[in-house]
Amino acid sequence: MTPSSLARLLLVGAALAAVPALADKPTVVLPPIPAAKGVTAPVASGFDAHLRSVLGKQASVVDKAATTAALSAAGASDTCATDACGEKLATAAKVRFVLSASVVNNDEIYEVKLSLYDQALHKRTEAKKVCELCAVEEVDGSLTKALEDLEAPLAAAMPPKAPPKPVAPPKPAMVKITITTAPEGAEVILDEKPVGKTPFDGEVTAGKHALVIKKEGFRTQERDINALDKPVTIASTLVVDLSAGLNDGDEPGGDSLAPSPPPVAAVSGSKHTGVGVGMAIGGAVLAGVGTWLIILDGEITCDDGRGRTECPSVYNTKGPGIAGLGVGAGLIGASVATFILDAIAPEGPAPKPTVAPTAGADGAVFQLGGRF
Repeated sequence: MTPSSLARLLLVGAALAAVPALADKPTVVLPPIPAAKGVTAPVASGFDAHLRSVLGKQASVVDKAATTAALSAAGASDTCATDACGEKLATAAKVRFVLSASVVNNDEIYEVKLSLYDQALHKRTEAKKVCELCAVEEVDGSLTKALEDLEAPLAAAMPPKAPPKPVAPPKPAMVKITITTAPEGAEVILDEKPVGKTPFDGEVTAGKHALVIKKEGFRTQERDINALDKPVTIASTLVVDLSAGLNDGDEPGGDSLAPSPPPVAAVSGSKHTGVGVGMAIGGAVLAGVGTWLIILDGEITCDDGRGRTECPSVYNTKGPGIAGLGVGAGLIGASVATFILDAIAPEGPAPKPTVAPTAGADGAVFQLGGRF
């Protein structure tokens, strides 16, 4: 390997070794040092150049053009000595640190002040040096010493990144639901969870839900409901479960569906004799009339002496006669049946007919009861 090749290899190695160091350097934006009392603009510019040169040895400094553009974007002043200004300027320049510097001259007593704002830690550190009876060139040394006091803040490690805040899942949309039943007091079960009794007002998440309505003594109702973006209203009429086995006159659940008929006074003697006699007489009359009409059928209608060949029409009464005879015979038979019933009926009071309402699948059903 020639000496020139070895030299080139060493230079490349040194450059590669310097890459991590450059990457680890803090990034700083340095607003220009303004002219002040006893410090002209050219003198302030010289202080600024010296400070940039010294700062560049330990940090990556934004150049003057980019600094001017960042100051304009942040709407900041030349000094930018407040935390609010430092935050804006660091964001605009995309750096961590903002170093503000000022030099004031009072009768050859120079006061040098450096203020370092750390955006990562949201912290400001200041360093101050005083140079009495100093020449301008000596002030550069005060700037250097003041910057040395800021080496530790400039080398501060980055704070650990806060873990990302957990993102709460969006709250599901809720839909109002109203459930009523007749009768009330039925248990409401949504998605296998009891939620109350009717009348029920509540909310469910938007979507499909399984609804069950239960009440003792009534048929259980099951259905699926789709709760979308509008309130859901359900009105249901419960149906009596006839297979549950009702007590006499009692509704399932213990409430009386129909009150027992009040007691009636005892009735003595025959109960249907008058009815039987009336039906027997009426039946005999109708049977006689029917028989006469049957006999009359086919006879001529002329009453002026004309014979069958001369009379144009005859009586047609066979149909009504048969009907009358049949009805009469039926009434006579019914009267005989009433006499037989009276003969075999037990002694004692005959209860009056009663009418009791009963709930059915299609509405109210009236039951007629009694002894006739």
